[in-house]
This record gives sequence, structure tokens and C-alpha cells, in this order.
Amino acid sequence: MRTGVKLFVCLWLLVAVSPAVAQEVVGTIQGTVLDPAGAAVPGATVELTGLAIAPVKVTTDAVGMYRFPNLAPGRYTLTVTMSGFKTWKQENIDLPLGKTLTVDAKLELGAVT
Repeated sequence: MRTGVKLFVCLWLLVAVSPAVAQEVVGTIQGTVLDPAGAAVPGATVELTGLAIAPVKVTTDAVGMYRFPNLAPGRYTLTVTMSGFKTWKQENIDLPLGKTLTVDAKLELGAVT
């Protein structure tokens, strides 16, 4: 009987600790897309690329924010495009284990290049 109780407690601890461990091994890249005057740019396309993932695209919300959660640690590139603005790109973004990075983009007026 004692062995069964010990096994149950071990399994329960494993299940209880698993979500906490998973949260520590992923990270997030987030930020705000702004125009030259510092105003938010809603509807901009933000693309994230990296060696460990296929390219992922999101659209900025009403206040110009974007978010890429649950990312493995590694090196990433962000590209922002929006009609009426030049393409903005940030390479070599190093995401450490379990961290949240804020990478804001300030767009310049001009055609998408």
C-alpha cells in the first residue's frame, strides 16, 4: 500500500510541476509599431522568422501592439510592413531562455520596399 501512495504522490508532483517548467523554457517577443510622429500603427503586418520556426505573421492591434508568445530560445528576425511606409527590419534578436523581449518598430514614410 505504501508503494502505491508513493507512486501516486510522485505522479501528482510531476503533473503539478510540468506547467511551471514549460513556462520557463519559452519566451516572448512583443512590441509596438509606431509612425514617425510616435503614433500607433494598427493593421501593420509583423513577421517573425528564425532557424527553429517557420515564418509567423501577426497584425498589430488597435494600439499598434504585436506579440509572439511561446518561443524557443534562439535568434530571430522581425520584419514590419504597412502600406505607405518603408519596410522595417530588425535582425539578430537573441531571445534568452524564459524571457520577454520588447522590440518596438518606428516606421518611416515611403513605399514598401
